[in-house]
Amino acid sequence: QEMAAMRKTVEEMEHTWNDMNVKSYHEMNYLFHEMLVASCPFQSLREMHKNALSHIRWGYNFTLVLYDHIGYSRSQHGSILEAFCNRAGVEQAVREHTENASKRLSSLYFKKIF
Repeated sequence: QEMAAMRKTVEEMEHTWNDMNVKSYHEMNYLFHEMLVASCPFQSLREMHKNALSHIRWGYNFTLVLYDHIGYSRSQHGSILEAFCNRAGVEQAVREHTENASKRLSSLYFKKIF
């Protein structure tokens, strides 16, 4: 059920982006990230994840809109979902996704776009 719900969310992300509904895309993006950790048996880790996302959400939303990195983000979500479904390579796929988002935000900061 978890995998089907995540697959549906990724599909909805695709539809919202194709419809140019950026706000809905960001909401689906956030939901997808929350769904990834929802099955974690450790409440403290789920809370840490939610807290971390609340502090950086503005950053990834900003980078996606400003530099149209949504296409890249979408492909990474597909890779993460595939790894999650196969129960193999999830850590690597998530690590790559977060490192790339961090690099995008850092590049904006150093270019003084803000």
